[in-house]
Amino acid sequence: MKRNLTSLLTLLLLAGVGRADTVIVTQVNLSFSPQNITVDVGDTVRWIHTGGQHDVVEGTDGTVDGDEAFFGLLNTVSTTFEVVFDPAFLAANPRAGDRYDYFCSPHFGVGMVG
Repeated sequence: MKRNLTSLLTLLLLAGVGRADTVIVTQVNLSFSPQNITVDVGDTVRWIHTGGQHDVVEGTDGTVDGDEAFFGLLNTVSTTFEVVFDPAFLAANPRAGDRYDYFCSPHFGVGMVG
């Protein structure tokens, strides 16, 4: 019985780990596509660069001031940027309604937001 219980717990733990997805957001010209996404706890969001000089900054004010939950570059050197929305990240960076808006700081004025 103990062996079966251990095996069952191992399977349940592995099943929980396997549920995390990677959600892809592509920078397309001066926009993010898709612009709106929904992720579950444990999911990774991966932003992909397609051209130009961009960044991904958490927030809504268009300003990089150090209070952001995340910041990453998207350019020819940094072609991807990822954030894992795991329990540790969420606890360290709580936001109202678990909503994490983001923007490209050089192109905020033309509506490059997600």
